[in-house]
Amino acid sequence: MRHSNLRTLTVLALMLSVSVCSIAQKRYRVDGFTNGYEGRVLYMSYTDGRGRDIVDSCKVSNGTFRFEGTLDIDNALAFISTDKGVLNGDINKQTKFYLEPRTITVGINAYNHTMPVVMGSVQQAQEDEYNGLVMPETSVIKSVAVLAKSSTDMDFKYKLEASLKPIFQSYNAKTMDYIRRHPDVELSLFLLHGVANSIPADSAKALYDALSPGLKGMIQSEEIERTIALRLKTSTGKPAPIFTATDINGKPLCLGDFKGKYVVLDFWATWCGPCRYTNKHMKQLYEKYSGHDVEFIYVADDDRDPAKWRNIVEKDGIGMFRHVLRGANTSADINTMYAVKNIPAKFLIDKDGNMVGKFDTDELSDKLKSLLGF
Repeated sequence: MRHSNLRTLTVLALMLSVSVCSIAQKRYRVDGFTNGYEGRVLYMSYTDGRGRDIVDSCKVSNGTFRFEGTLDIDNALAFISTDKGVLNGDINKQTKFYLEPRTITVGINAYNHTMPVVMGSVQQAQEDEYNGLVMPETSVIKSVAVLAKSSTDMDFKYKLEASLKPIFQSYNAKTMDYIRRHPDVELSLFLLHGVANSIPADSAKALYDALSPGLKGMIQSEEIERTIALRLKTSTGKPAPIFTATDINGKPLCLGDFKGKYVVLDFWATWCGPCRYTNKHMKQLYEKYSGHDVEFIYVADDDRDPAKWRNIVEKDGIGMFRHVLRGANTSADINTMYAVKNIPAKFLIDKDGNMVGKFDTDELSDKLKSLLGF
């Protein structure tokens, strides 16, 4: 499945895990009950405001348990398990909830850790509301992801991906609506962090501008600001960021030299299956528009293994395109210039050197046809 889509939920879940808004140490208490594990030790872990992993333990007695301690942050994503080794690991063997400086009740089903009863957590209530809102979409996404993983047929996977497009549009629309209705809720900041690169840049900016001053003061807001700023620079009609790199043949390549032609920028990597799958479609576009003022530049996220990059370019038969490495971890990182966080990603630049937009393969084909007339 496409990295930019199927990773969305995973990335979002990770970003929801920690708030780094420092506060004074405040006490918490977790009163728990369970229908199993009598006499066994339970382990609870979370990450504090200084990035330290905190692990506590207690024994189940008469179906109940209790954890007590102090928090230096407003909330933290906590995990409870009977196995210390799976904390923050196998989600099917742990119970997840939001720990806050107050008394929280957690009920654990010994036969299904993924569906706890949580009462008293403000953050948990907010997330439950949001999860209920997007449950129809997330259920479909997860089911399709499992189906795709079980198949080795790339054509089948590609069709599955295409079927998810309206589902992700609905998911993003609901997420934007939640953020819009909850501008002072911390969860909104984390949700915006998760979708800032996949919704229209102007919409992301409007949502961010409407957030409360307190949320904008949190450290996560800095990355959101950077992402939105970069995306606005590459929005339709803006001058495409100029880059210079050494191509696969050791010759200098400067984007500015291609004014007077349409330029397709394809961000990919040798290790990205969906990227390589689209090569056959990109070769068809090349054969159709070669000689008609259209250039294709492939930007690879393979700086760590240039030899493999060269081999895959030859193996996949895509040597007809122009190829450069992204320049990862340098001031000239092309992916950063174009706010590319997930691949594959394709951009089209017009003959004047201005951005036309970001497209998937089918959209790119349609756009070139509309611009060139065939």
